[in-house]
Amino acid sequence: MIFHLRFFFNFMKRKDINQNLLLIDIGNSQIKYAESKSGNIGKVFFIPQSKVNTVQKVKKIISLYKNHKVLISSVLDINLEAKIKPDVYISSKTRLPFSLNYKGNFGNDRKSSLSGAMALSKNKNILVVDFGTATTYNFLSDKKFKGGMITTGLHLSANALTQNTSLKPDLKKFKKGFLADSTDKNILNGLINQQLFMFYKTVDIIKADFKKLKIFITGGNSQIMKNFIDKKYVFEFRENLVLTGLIKLYNLNYENHN
Repeated sequence: MIFHLRFFFNFMKRKDINQNLLLIDIGNSQIKYAESKSGNIGKVFFIPQSKVNTVQKVKKIISLYKNHKVLISSVLDINLEAKIKPDVYISSKTRLPFSLNYKGNFGNDRKSSLSGAMALSKNKNILVVDFGTATTYNFLSDKKFKGGMITTGLHLSANALTQNTSLKPDLKKFKKGFLADSTDKNILNGLINQQLFMFYKTVDIIKADFKKLKIFITGGNSQIMKNFIDKKYVFEFRENLVLTGLIKLYNLNYENHN
């Protein structure tokens, strides 16, 4: 009898994991969402995020996906959970696959991306670099959060540098280089190299103590940055790492959301 009950509950758990999920990543500049079936992420869609009518935007997305479990990671400081009531809302109460000893608020996107990295790698040492609105560095070792950094992202730096000028640097036009002979190129070189040098130095310092390091890069600006990182710095590009992490966190927490 006990064996049959265990089989039934294990079967129900597997059934719950394999059902349709709606993954929503609410960032500072965009809302990203996708459907997941049996752990696989489908086509990813984007909506510009202006922090206005966010609840209405998310409700509209949810209305397009009937009979889906809704999973949300949000960086916004608004009570979306009470207004939308998703099945899983990443928060300070969410059970994580790693231990976290952190003073202050640790971003839900950081929790999700680290969880996604753990889902994709069994490596003991993992560094996730998120080139987003802000650039964040998050390091795990032995399933423990060891520390991180937050600095300005590409577009924030560009806006700060040119907000009182008519200059509008096109970050996609950057070509590898250091010193340049025009203001536009000076700005581009400064912006990209600032991100690159921070990346190189951070990786070098961590690798001095942790030899085998798995590096993931993600975030909206990672599409630009991945093309310029020196080949000696081996990394895995995962644009949708937060969405992958949502699945990992759902599988870890779903017993509470049946």
